[in-house]
Amino acid sequence: MYYTITTGSQSVSGANGFLALVLTNPANSRKIIRFELIRATSSVSSVISMYRNATLSVSGTSATPRNTNWGFADASVVTGTWVAQTGNPVTGGVLLQTIQQLGGPTEIHFDGK
Repeated sequence: MYYTITTGSQSVSGANGFLALVLTNPANSRKIIRFELIRATSSVSSVISMYRNATLSVSGTSATPRNTNWGFADASVVTGTWVAQTGNPVTGGVLLQTIQQLGGPTEIHFDGK
């Protein structure tokens, strides 16, 4: 099954503004998170960084994964939390990738890799 998750449209202010989305997969879930596509848009240049095993240093807002097959329930073991703030809310983890976005829409295709 394929799921989608979103923060919705969010305003991030200031030169040091951050929007972070953390996905949590319980250790005993026997499930694998596989990225197909990440979409982002910005009116200014920004940086998209992807981490593994990172956490948020502040509480965030829940983001519910939605099943893209409408014939099944949205019962995912993966949970999402997002936060928009000045200053980096991400702690720990391993940096996997950083992408410079020069404003406007960006699509990062992983094709499940």
